[in-house]
Amino acid sequence: KPPTDQVEQYETMIAEGRRGDAVEYFMTKVVGMPDEFDTKARSQPWWGATEAIAHTLSYDARIMSSVDEPAKLAARVKVPTLVNAGTAVPWMSVAANALADAMPNGEVRILKGQSHDVDMNVLAPVLKEFFAG
Repeated sequence: KPPTDQVEQYETMIAEGRRGDAVEYFMTKVVGMPDEFDTKARSQPWWGATEAIAHTLSYDARIMSSVDEPAKLAARVKVPTLVNAGTAVPWMSVAANALADAMPNGEVRILKGQSHDVDMNVLAPVLKEFFAG
């Protein structure tokens, strides 16, 4: 579970103009990325865009804090649902399997070598197959 004071942490950092710190807090304290993630991440081309939406972290945290039992919520999804995750981030596969298992019509596809930034050449055939039935 994420820190109970995460909303307050985000709002303080944003009010102080520390958008990058808010993103780092989310990545390390909520998502569970290693602390050294921050050093590399801040030098990536996508970092500026991530900082630009940092103020939305508190909104997301408020919404997600009301979801005490995600499996019960997922169980209400009755339509066929495809959950994808890559092997480059091991915990994503665990989460994807748990989510798909919680849904009555959930399917999971683990994409070898993929991370959060999935190669469309890998993803497209998986989606095509799923939607073709």
